[in-house]
Amino acid sequence: MEDRITAKEVRAGFESGIINLIDAEEYFGDGVACKIGSGTLSNWFYFAGHEGELMTAKEYLQNVPMDDIVNEIVDALEDFRDGDEFDHDEWLFYRWLIAEGISNDSKED
Repeated sequence: MEDRITAKEVRAGFESGIINLIDAEEYFGDGVACKIGSGTLSNWFYFAGHEGELMTAKEYLQNVPMDDIVNEIVDALEDFRDGDEFDHDEWLFYRWLIAEGISNDSKED
């Protein structure tokens, strides 16, 4: 497995449903966030900067091209990868969730 999460993997994660945009207010935040995983095996994070804090997930998807969303998520994930030990562990969790979600999706085809 590559030591990064690629735009191709993030797109595949959206297609498989393992990656979603959510309204952070569901989790006591503001604006749009990225959720990776499902149920208890999931976590969310902000990725869209100030602009994202002012929109719901639906508004963000309607107003920002998917390629831009994917690139913003990849950038945020790279920040986790390059961060301290706690951030890097969180990145490893996201990498595992995405790999498992993509793998399970391809098994269902």
